[in-house]
Amino acid sequence: MDKMIWIWIAVGLALLAVAQYMAALAWLARRNEKIQFLLARLWLPHYLNRYRDLSRQETGRTGFLFYGFVVCINLALAAFLASLLA
Repeated sequence: MDKMIWIWIAVGLALLAVAQYMAALAWLARRNEKIQFLLARLWLPHYLNRYRDLSRQETGRTGFLFYGFVVCINLALAAFLASLLA
């Protein structure tokens, strides 16, 4: 039972990370950045770094979608590892 709870937490956090990545792609598209949506999974580090750099240029701070993605994906990994140990 405990394993399933950790797995569902990991899946939920991974889905939240995907949603934040898609929001970052939409943010980049609104700023006329060329986005290749078919290759978006392969270019994940590039697009996240581009989002971080452009948001720093515009506001002086890194956008919240970057940190949200990093936190969610790391917590999803931790929850998955917790399910293996449970």
